[in-house]
Amino acid sequence: MVLAFDARPATRDLDARFTPSGPIQAEVLRVAEDLGLPRTWLNDQGVFYLPRTDEPDPTPVFDHPSLRVLRASDRHLLAMKALAARRLADSDDLALLIGRLGLRTVEDVEILCAEVFPDDPIGDRQREVIADVLASKE
Repeated sequence: MVLAFDARPATRDLDARFTPSGPIQAEVLRVAEDLGLPRTWLNDQGVFYLPRTDEPDPTPVFDHPSLRVLRASDRHLLAMKALAARRLADSDDLALLIGRLGLRTVEDVEILCAEVFPDDPIGDRQREVIADVLASKE
């Protein structure tokens, strides 16, 4: 959300999928040590939460012969945030993404999430957070 929308001034870490994992992870740890960052500043643990459908519209953030950085589409970001739906951590991001995508109901969000995460339905807790976010936009 920081890279994609400048939605807040900072983040504790960057969730990423990178290949090849081993050599990049070694460099991530070296950068952390050199700059005094937490070892998890570039976090590949979130790969489990990435959509299992192909990303149809990744947006380049940085492109260099040795490094290419893409961000997920608004749809994929919303699906990930909706499935997490942490009330304090995700509400602002949900509001931003729901607005960008022009969604109006919890059902709209559920349909989008089912397209991106077909095997992971939204639960009651997530539905409640999304409903609160939508109500706060009215």
